[in-house]
Amino acid sequence: MSFKEEYLNRKDIKKVVHVGADRGGELPQYKNMGVEEVVWVEANPEVYQELLENLDIMNVTEVKSHPFNCLISDKDDVVTDFNLYYGWDAGHLVGNKGMSSLLKAKNSWWGSECYKGTITLESSTLDTFLERTCFGYDFDMLNMDTQGAE
Repeated sequence: MSFKEEYLNRKDIKKVVHVGADRGGELPQYKNMGVEEVVWVEANPEVYQELLENLDIMNVTEVKSHPFNCLISDKDDVVTDFNLYYGWDAGHLVGNKGMSSLLKAKNSWWGSECYKGTITLESSTLDTFLERTCFGYDFDMLNMDTQGAE
């Protein structure tokens, strides 16, 4: 997580939307923060399957998890290219598969060496996603890790 847990522990955060969930590795940290509920949103279908598996393996029952395989962007219902980038160490539930993005990498080592291809996904805005899933807007924190597409 790219924030200080100590700072957030003072904020009484109970409900989180986490866009760019990857494999849900922040779940133990959310538990330590006293979070009660997390909506996990992961666009990459392969990584989403690992998210489901990892949430089950971690078995953190104190935090209610709601995982979704959805591409969040600034447009609703648009077929969108999603670029897959996996680190050299990426495997099933190990290594870096969290570099994928709506954005195409330019002029970087991982842009050329880690590119695995492009898939098409249908996009949704965060507002529409929350409406369609009936979660509403009563959240204390939005954690976005979308590789620069925020």
